[in-house]
Amino acid sequence: MTIIAIINIQHQYQQGKGIIRLFKRNKEIRQAKGDIPLWAIAERLGVHENTFYNWMKTEMIGERRQKVIVAIKEIREELQKD
Repeated sequence: MTIIAIINIQHQYQQGKGIIRLFKRNKEIRQAKGDIPLWAIAERLGVHENTFYNWMKTEMIGERRQKVIVAIKEIREELQKD
């Protein structure tokens, strides 16, 4: 990769093009979590928060996605009881 290509990629991220694409991943999970911090969901799942942040970088599918949604629902239920 040339220096010009690297500068172009950095410029695109600075303009927000790359950042916007990142926030479109796992949109349903992001909406469901609302104000629940990601670290709380990670704790419920029994993984380090950095692991969970990495999971959020790519679109989750299957069993992992389902476990995250269940964890969010459980946390919401606990918050409503308090």
